[in-house]
Amino acid sequence: SNKFLHFSVSPADVSNFHIISIKYCFVFLSRAKSSKLEFLKGFQPQAEGQQLRILLHGPPGAGKSSFINSVNSVLQGKVIRIAPVNNAAQASFTKKNTSYRIKKPNEESFYPFVLNDTMSLKTKSSRRVRRVHVKDMKKAMKGHIKDGYTFNPECSLSKSDGYYNTSPNADDKAHILVCVIDATSELRNDVIETIQDIRDDATDLGETTHSSFP
Repeated sequence: SNKFLHFSVSPADVSNFHIISIKYCFVFLSRAKSSKLEFLKGFQPQAEGQQLRILLHGPPGAGKSSFINSVNSVLQGKVIRIAPVNNAAQASFTKKNTSYRIKKPNEESFYPFVLNDTMSLKTKSSRRVRRVHVKDMKKAMKGHIKDGYTFNPECSLSKSDGYYNTSPNADDKAHILVCVIDATSELRNDVIETIQDIRDDATDLGETTHSSFP
């Protein structure tokens, strides 16, 4: 089934915190207009040396890892899988907080952004588990979760844990929050509420937000 990416980021937007909803998830970025692709390839943040963090979340099997692989493949000019993928019939494949950097073709440097994959919310989760998920996503947005942390559905990351980043810098914090949703599957009400809670927490951080959540 065909799915597509629906979002826009302009140069003036990069200093703000954005919430972007992907309504039809598997990304055919190769169909993007060449001007937008060239902008992405040549993009530089306003602050020299800044690294934009794109934080992904959504239900299991929605296509977060596929999104990462699609972006990487388009920018590399060939199909390359860097993130393990799962199918919608299984639980979340991603268990750890994982950052992916994309190397520029024929260069030793990387693009100035990081794609940050997270564990999906379990389907038919209890209210307590959903609260834990929302708390961890807020900590990830604020840069408090280090790379390699294994998410625990039963308990949110504590400040005493070695994977808790007590002093996150600008590169650790999320600049773009992407909600990946499979438009071919009907979302349960509890999943919708959890996504809305995460969006509300992002708004409460006091930053400018943009949302195309239906």
